[in-house]
Amino acid sequence: MFQDKVVVISGAGSGIGRELAFQLTEAGARVALSDINRAGLDETMKRLPNGSKAKG
Repeated sequence: MFQDKVVVISGAGSGIGRELAFQLTEAGARVALSDINRAGLDETMKRLPNGSKAKG
């Protein structure tokens, strides 16, 4: 369902936003992430599979 789609997620550095990023990448989406907590966002990005992050 999410194959070849880009999903924008705010609050991806922790909690629901982080989990949503993991689940959507497993479903085939690429994700564009943001969070005010840079350290948390960096950790989320490290844990995502290569090729799943949309870069801007």
